[in-house]
Order: sequence, then structure tokens, then C-alpha cells
Amino acid sequence: ISAVLAEPLVYRDRLLGVISVEHERGEGRFSAQDQELLTLLADQAAIAIENARLFRAEHGRREQLEAIRAVSTEITQELDLARVLSMVARRACELTGATAADIDLWDPERELLVSEASHGHSVPRPATVRRLGEGAMGTVARQRCGLILNDYRSSPLAHPATLAHTKITASLVEPLMCRDALLGVIGVDHE
Repeated sequence: ISAVLAEPLVYRDRLLGVISVEHERGEGRFSAQDQELLTLLADQAAIAIENARLFRAEHGRREQLEAIRAVSTEITQELDLARVLSMVARRACELTGATAADIDLWDPERELLVSEASHGHSVPRPATVRRLGEGAMGTVARQRCGLILNDYRSSPLAHPATLAHTKITASLVEPLMCRDALLGVIGVDHE
């Protein structure tokens, strides 16, 4: 390489990358006019790159929404609660790429979360009950707001029984709500 001309690829003050052109043989040189042209190209390229990324993200999002619609259709056709919960746990793993899932349902009379369905754990999760605020599942039930624990084993929200009986390393937990009423909690995990 005997000469290099480079320009940043910037979209709305965000750096996307760099474009460079080189002369490899001989004594090629770049001029100020070459730089102006490359700057114009870089500006257009940045817009094209961002559009392609948005399209790819939107296409991926559409595929996810279609998968969720298909799961919803499949679930609504099943009337047996145990099978519905098992199906939801399995499909939650498929949709998120998780290795395991658990569903605890809210028992309003006893005011407890009761373990009802589990899928994919390398070691079976023990059937447990949890109070509001107990462990990650209980915390999500109390706050009615999902959470991500990417270091589950060192999290203060990790439930001791779950730590002792599973190999969970990361967990995503969401409340199951219907018309502002808590139905339960679903958690998907990586082991």
C-alpha cells in the first residue's frame, strides 16, 4: 500500500465503521477532491448500512412475532392446564434460546407461588412454594415487573433451593398477568 484515504461511517452522530481506499501499486496519490467524494460516499453508505440494519432487525422482529402468534394459537387450542403450562415452558425456551424454563402459579388463598411446570433442566427442579419477594420468581411476582439476572449464581435474588438443585447461570423472569391480576411467573434460564 502506497497511499490510504479513510473516512468514518457516521449516522446521527453514531460511528458505524470506517471506509478506506488504498493505492497498492505505484505512486498513486489522493487529492482533496478524492476526499470530498469519499466523504459523500461515506455519508450515503452510513445511511444504507443503518437502513439495512433496521430492515434486518425488523425482519427478525417480524419472525419473532409470527412465532409468538403461532405459539398463542397452539396454546389457546389446548384446554388441559398442565399441558398448556408444559407447552408454554417448552416454547419459551425455543423462542428465547434458553435451556430451561419454569412456571410458578399464584395461589391467592395461600398467598404463595406454587411450582407448576418445568422444562429442560439438567437436574429436575424441586417442587417448591415461594412467598412474594422470595427469590427471583417471588421478587418479580411482588414487583409485577420482569428482570434479567445474567449472573444468577451470585445474585442476592437467587433462591437457595434453586442454587442447590440446578446449574442455572442466567435467568430471565417475567410476571404472568391478566387484567392487572397476577396469575404467576415464568422464568427461562441458561444452565
